Amino acid sequence: MRWRSTTMGRLTLSDITAPSSVQVWSDRDTARLDQWRQVWDRLAIPSDDLLDRMCPVQDANQQCQLLVLPECANDNEVKALLLAIRQADLTLAEPNVVLVPPAVLGEVNRRFRLLQKPNKRVSIHQIPKHVLFSLLDDLVMWALDVDASDLHLTLHNDKAAADIAFTVNGVLIRPSQFQSVRTHMLSELLSVAWMSVRGGNGALFDPGREQQGRLDRPIRGGTVGLRWASLVTANGPTVCLRVLNPEGRAQAPALDALGYPPEQLAMFERATSGDGGAVILAGMVGSGKSTTLAALVRSIPLSRKVITLEDPVEYVIDNALQCLVTSLETSESDQGLASKLKTIKRSAAHDVLIGEIRGREGGQALVDLVLSGTSVYTTLHASSVMQILLRLTSSLVGVPPSLVSMPGVIKLLVYQALLPKLCAHCALTFDQWGCRSSLFCALDRQRSLRWVEQWWRRLTEAIGIDPSRARFRHPEGCTHCQSRNIQTLVGYAGRLMVAEMLEPAAEPLFFDGIAKRGMAEQLALWESQLRRDGVCDLTQYRSVRARAIDCLNAGCLDPRDFERRFGLIR
Repeated sequence: MRWRSTTMGRLTLSDITAPSSVQVWSDRDTARLDQWRQVWDRLAIPSDDLLDRMCPVQDANQQCQLLVLPECANDNEVKALLLAIRQADLTLAEPNVVLVPPAVLGEVNRRFRLLQKPNKRVSIHQIPKHVLFSLLDDLVMWALDVDASDLHLTLHNDKAAADIAFTVNGVLIRPSQFQSVRTHMLSELLSVAWMSVRGGNGALFDPGREQQGRLDRPIRGGTVGLRWASLVTANGPTVCLRVLNPEGRAQAPALDALGYPPEQLAMFERATSGDGGAVILAGMVGSGKSTTLAALVRSIPLSRKVITLEDPVEYVIDNALQCLVTSLETSESDQGLASKLKTIKRSAAHDVLIGEIRGREGGQALVDLVLSGTSVYTTLHASSVMQILLRLTSSLVGVPPSLVSMPGVIKLLVYQALLPKLCAHCALTFDQWGCRSSLFCALDRQRSLRWVEQWWRRLTEAIGIDPSRARFRHPEGCTHCQSRNIQTLVGYAGRLMVAEMLEPAAEPLFFDGIAKRGMAEQLALWESQLRRDGVCDLTQYRSVRARAIDCLNAGCLDPRDFERRFGLIR
């Protein structure tokens, strides 16, 4: 639609040559969305051709402004709409034009469409914000009470009820009290909550776009951090909120409180002494990598300068200068990361934490810092210590194999896992468990006593369990483990930390083997030895599976949980 008329009532288009004042939208303006209503009906102007570019709105004080996309700021329609607002005897605010991103204009139009529907669903205007945040805080407090690592909020476009679940001890749980939350209410909750997200990509929550950021909520006198990651699916968006500092603990924990045995704590201590080299942690999602990394950096003496690059900042580390570097995987952030690395080197940092290496940008940062003599601490997604090295040297990360195999470059490799820990007060012996009327295997299928006896004999022979020391989960639990009132958690008391570590400087065969066979072939040989015999030529190395067998013999790990994590014994 083009405006051809030059006369409109008492005023003419020539009376308004340009907007008298222009404001650029900022995230601080998000709260104003709730105050605005569209005034197309007051202007008697067709809106169909303009809605995707501009929109006139009025706030609670009867002040009008024109929301315009930046690229349309000089269009004739802007001047014509300002003229129409004056002719309708509406008061123009100062500034009278606000340049907004497409997401903001889309949100204003979405709310307008909801209000125009005869049988409209509940909108943000009808659900008070305090009700939505009360629901969010109830979800977060429940997650804290059961020590959940993640909160999952899923919108199904074809279902009236939303799907709300929690990850507790690595298991997905759906509490009955949250299964009646309606899809439209959860949708409005996510829209409102996103407005408080820091470091997010986008001014508003977009169900059709993957978005990440950090949300902080005041809970029980403290602040609980939530790492936001949304995923677009065929049926609707799902948002995973990682609980960054459980129980409101913003300070990184002490390293010796995480459950590592003394010999592994000694390896950590050696890795944090001296200049240069990399310490790399790996593990599955929710295995505590970031917690261990923060605790490790916290243990570095105050005589050293520590800088972190995180996305997002998960723990407060008092002895570190923490920097938020968002979206390392996107091309537009490459210059920002390069500039940050140059500044770090000029800042004379002894130690640098890189929250996670996801691709080539992170790999280049690792190489750059290590070759400059800086100690680097980071995490990587890999399924074992051996595969950390294969992942580093893959085309996805791009660290040269010659550099990885050079003495002093890799100081310590860690792969860790968290396993469910049995309640010591009610765990059952095999004979006690075998007397029960219902027996379930690792696949949660009911089995006969004969099947269980054959399985137990095969398992003890295959992995060397002491039958007299092994224990099983009590399905009814006891007063010590029933407090959380979740059936799938009864019989457990927290989680066990099990880890495998490789310290190249302490393994004479490490560099010798790689030099003779090449990295890929030598690592494949060690992996096959571990799978076949449970040990390999590296004398100081014990696999995470072997550590888990120690837990079986200590009576703190259910054999069925061992099979769920490491595979069924045939």
